[in-house]
Amino acid sequence: MANKSKIKKDKRKAERAGDPGEKNAHWTQKEEQEALQYYVDHKSEAGANGNFQGVVHRGAAQAIAHLRVRGAVKEEKHMRGKYREWRVNRTVVHAMKQKSGWTYTEEGGAGITAENTMAEGKWKEWINTLDATHKTAANKFKTKGWPLYHLMDQLYVERAKGNRAYYANLKKHAKGTVSSSSSDSSGGSDDSDSDSSGSEVEVVNPQVSQELPADQPHPSSQLPDTVSPSRPSTPPPTAQTGHPSAPATPSSARVGDKRAPTSPTVQKRTGKKRSKTDLNTTTPASHRNSQEVSFGSTSSGKFTGPAALMAISRSLDNHGLNVKAGLEGRSRGVDATPKRLRDAVTRAQLLEHDWLSTDEMLNLLDVFENIRSADAYLALDEANVELRKAWVRKRLQMQPPPPVQEEDVFM
Repeated sequence: MANKSKIKKDKRKAERAGDPGEKNAHWTQKEEQEALQYYVDHKSEAGANGNFQGVVHRGAAQAIAHLRVRGAVKEEKHMRGKYREWRVNRTVVHAMKQKSGWTYTEEGGAGITAENTMAEGKWKEWINTLDATHKTAANKFKTKGWPLYHLMDQLYVERAKGNRAYYANLKKHAKGTVSSSSSDSSGGSDDSDSDSSGSEVEVVNPQVSQELPADQPHPSSQLPDTVSPSRPSTPPPTAQTGHPSAPATPSSARVGDKRAPTSPTVQKRTGKKRSKTDLNTTTPASHRNSQEVSFGSTSSGKFTGPAALMAISRSLDNHGLNVKAGLEGRSRGVDATPKRLRDAVTRAQLLEHDWLSTDEMLNLLDVFENIRSADAYLALDEANVELRKAWVRKRLQMQPPPPVQEEDVFM
């Protein structure tokens, strides 16, 4: 009896451990559907680039353990590999659904047959633009569809695109360029204890798909989620030389689980710390303004979260001041030359027409062609008639009229 019991225990243990003769895991349609449904149910635990941590992969393996038919027992490594395969499949199927020249269906895939020469030609033209990984995946759906597309598509979220797009849940700066093969076929993990976890953003060949789990954002737009949006619009005071306890600019910003030191541009160029007094006395104001924007940048030249928010806030403040100044409509100190000339001519016609002839009036208007003469005439007091007439006579080089002699009534 003891031997039979031991044999049964060993048999059950062997069944749980899988077939020792097979190193690869065997997947059935039911297992794939249940595993993918598990990932959809844990969608909130996905990282910024759409990958999951190891605990989620292990949970998915345990969730489908009872469905194993043969082959090795699914472990974390098997789930990672299958999840990478699903990501590649979803990318190519999504691109196929948006391409013209054929109609993708879940039953017949792209429906490319030898009879349809036009579709066959467009298929070959498109397939040659893909890399090896995506080309292999696309060929699987040439004549048959992928029934798990609707489930995998639920793990993809539309994101804002562009150099200034901001993703609050990014933990690290994305690397400069990620090829299509290194995103879909080599990623698949988002462990927090790995240096590469959460740091790569999936960027697929643009000819394969226009929609990605996370687009490649501009380095300056990737801010850590620890940054509060309610930051002051002015930069914090610079630390004084010789006072290590004085408040200083943010010397580090939390990026993921590490702290990246930051330094002002001045220190990066000269290698010496400069006090605030020296900076204000020896550096032009315009140059200081340009340096303030770069405060908080890391040694690699990228912006940290606080520095980027401060620069944006400062730029918006300056823009607001410019708009306010334009709306106020500030008056000019001196009117334009045409207006001053017009005012002088109008005034001369009103005040001098009663004692100047037409020719003399024309000569006076010619005098006003010199704008300084027109300004001097406008500056004369209108009530001082004698002074104004004397000024006009001098400009016209006129002699004062002889005095009128009264007749002597006694003669």
